[in-house]
Amino acid sequence: VGGVRVWCSVLLAEPAPGPRSAWRVLPGPGKQGAGMGGVATSRPQHHGHHCPTGDGAGARAGQLHCRQPRPEPQVLWPGLSAQHAGNRILLRWVGALRLSLSRNFLSCLTNIFFLNIFPCETSGCDAQSADFLTTAAVHVVGAKNCEFSDITVAHTGGYGVWFADGTVGCTLDSSHVYDMGAGAVRVGLGISGEVNPPSKRTEYNSITNNILFDGGYTYQEGCGVLAQAVAFTNISHNIIRHFSYTGVSLGWNWGYRATTTHDNYVGFNAISEIGLGVLSDMGCVYTLGIQHGTQVINNVCHSVLSFNYGGWGYYTDEGSSNMTYKDNIAYNTKCAGHHQHYGLDNLLTNNVYAQVNTMKCDGGVRSSQHGGHSIKSCQHIDPNSGEDQGECSNFRLETNIVYTPAPPVLYSTVAYGFMNFSLDHNDYWQLTDQQTWVLPTNNSNSSWAMWQQEGKDQHSVRADPQFVNPGAEDFADLKPTSPALPLGFKPISTAKVGPQTEQGVGGLSQNAVTALRKASLTLPAVQSVELTARERALHDQGWEDTLAFRRRQHRQRMH
Repeated sequence: VGGVRVWCSVLLAEPAPGPRSAWRVLPGPGKQGAGMGGVATSRPQHHGHHCPTGDGAGARAGQLHCRQPRPEPQVLWPGLSAQHAGNRILLRWVGALRLSLSRNFLSCLTNIFFLNIFPCETSGCDAQSADFLTTAAVHVVGAKNCEFSDITVAHTGGYGVWFADGTVGCTLDSSHVYDMGAGAVRVGLGISGEVNPPSKRTEYNSITNNILFDGGYTYQEGCGVLAQAVAFTNISHNIIRHFSYTGVSLGWNWGYRATTTHDNYVGFNAISEIGLGVLSDMGCVYTLGIQHGTQVINNVCHSVLSFNYGGWGYYTDEGSSNMTYKDNIAYNTKCAGHHQHYGLDNLLTNNVYAQVNTMKCDGGVRSSQHGGHSIKSCQHIDPNSGEDQGECSNFRLETNIVYTPAPPVLYSTVAYGFMNFSLDHNDYWQLTDQQTWVLPTNNSNSSWAMWQQEGKDQHSVRADPQFVNPGAEDFADLKPTSPALPLGFKPISTAKVGPQTEQGVGGLSQNAVTALRKASLTLPAVQSVELTARERALHDQGWEDTLAFRRRQHRQRMH
């Protein structure tokens, strides 16, 4: 790691009045904030304790680091701005104080600890979701009940914000994280094949009402949100846009092994421009491993373009089990609207998969159950048996609309790939070849009649669902005469998808946020005079940037 090291006064603080002393950060050396009299100190004292300059405190520029436990912890960071860095820490918090930061206090954090990204530009940096990275611009470890609100994190070499192992009850809300070397936000710590010990469990955290935009400049595999071995996590009402890998990645255990990932919520997010033709094997929402109680609800996913295989909308990968996908929309995806590699007892209901499989990779909905036994009981899976767990897979596909440009509406990698699956009350439609219906029956791809003889889709129909305005990529509204309605399908409202704030997000005005939210739901171009020059330039360039050019630009912005 080389480059310039700039020292900033990032620990100037004073006790706030009141019975439970909090900490306010002053505007800077020699500047006294309104209503914040007294002498500032670079060694915050709290309830009779202080953070020493030796072990336990980060005295380096751009690093706030205190390990001492605090009673009734609550950390508040309104208006923080952390920008221009390589893959090193701009702000690190270990443990918890009650602290508030004023807007733009960290604007002096320019050119701190540049990351040497030349090896990545010449030979590549490759690993799933850039999980190997050990820092983020704002790195929170083991904290309790902290809140980052209306902050901006930009122009960094790795991830922007990381609620790491042991962090409980923290929130990132109404914030703008953009121009990332990897992804925007991480939550948790991935320990594949193992159950995280209690001290490292990351629970009850929220990523809400944010704009997470434009990443993968150094580490292409960075995700919009990467959540690993987490529980009771709320990822909702975000705009997640323009990443060269997955939008939201949730889980981290391959197969059916025990995991601490459960009861998570991914809802009302607008996720678009995923893949960018750079990487393969991704989706707007990607899950991995058993996840009891996890719900993926009312998201809008579109414009997924992989380099080769696997530009899917929603992707339940190896072992994904016990989850509900409901009221989601996927459209304009290179491959299937939903792909399940293998998993158990997932419910896919009241979703719309429209204009998916645009490049004829597979079908409208795909199963990649592994080959092997043609008849396999999947009720009791022993992950330590040594058997191929991929031979066992199922989900319930009920009351959905599958609307594809061409056949097939369903696709399997093996002839019996839907044997253990339950499908009914669905509306299937092909815009072309309406006389050719190829279904993956147990013997071979065959007719609709043979499919129903095997007990599949007994009450489903093959009919145009009658979207009100499909030409404008509006797949939420149906005409009153839609054949999907008698099947029990309920039209999906997108009114609450994306940030639901009234004060703007991370320095962007409310008008700009509204324009971005509307644009994130459809394909047409963003038209807003309040978009930054950077955002306009990105939009004008579209998906035609070469990777080298994008990396060069990003390096210049970091400097």
